Amino acid sequence: MAVQAARALDDLAEMFVRRVQHIHNAAKLGLDRDRAATVERSDGLVNRRAGTIVAKGIYMCGPSGMTASFQRSLRKLGVPRMHIHFEHFDLR
Repeated sequence: MAVQAARALDDLAEMFVRRVQHIHNAAKLGLDRDRAATVERSDGLVNRRAGTIVAKGIYMCGPSGMTASFQRSLRKLGVPRMHIHFEHFDLR
C-alpha cells in the first residue's frame, strides 16, 4: 500500500511540474506578444509624429517597459539621446 501511495504522489508531482511548465510557457508567449505589440505601437506613434519630434526635446514618464520602447523608437528615428528625457514609475 505504501508503494502505491508513493507512486501516486510521484505521479501527482510529475503532473504538477508539467502543468507549471505549461503555465510558464504560455505566460512567456503572452509577454513576448505584448512586448512586440508595444514596440509596434510606440514605433507607429513616433513615426506618425516624426516631423514634429526630431527638433524638440522629448519628455516622458511611465513604466520602464513603455519608456524603453519609446526610447528605442525615438532613437530609430534619429532623435539624439540628449533630447530624450524620462522618469520611471511602476504601479504596484
